[in-house]
Amino acid sequence: MPILISLETSEIAIVADRALALHTHLHHKHASLVNIRYLDFARASYEYQRSITSEVTGHRHGEALLQGWYSLISEKRAWRIDLLRSFVRAYDYDVSKRNSVSYAGW
Repeated sequence: MPILISLETSEIAIVADRALALHTHLHHKHASLVNIRYLDFARASYEYQRSITSEVTGHRHGEALLQGWYSLISEKRAWRIDLLRSFVRAYDYDVSKRNSVSYAGW
C-alpha cells in the first residue's frame, strides 16, 4: 500500500491513474485491511516526493497529491477522522514560537 499511495502522487499521469485504480480496487475488496497505518503510507509518499524534488509542496496544479487517497477514505466518516487524527498527531506545534510547526518523528 505505501508504494501504491506513493505512485498516486507521480507526475506521470498514467502511472498515477493506474496506481489509483489498483488502490480503489483493493479498497473496495479489502477496505478494513487497506485502511490502516496512515502515517506509514503518508511517510512513504513524502519520501517518494523527496526523491523527485528537494522541496515537497504537497500539491500540483492546485490539487493535493493525496487527493485520490483521501477521496477513498472519506467514504466512511470513521476512516476520514482516523486519517485526519493521525496526521494532526504527527505534527509538533510549539506555541511559544509563531509559525513553528514541524513533523514529529521525521
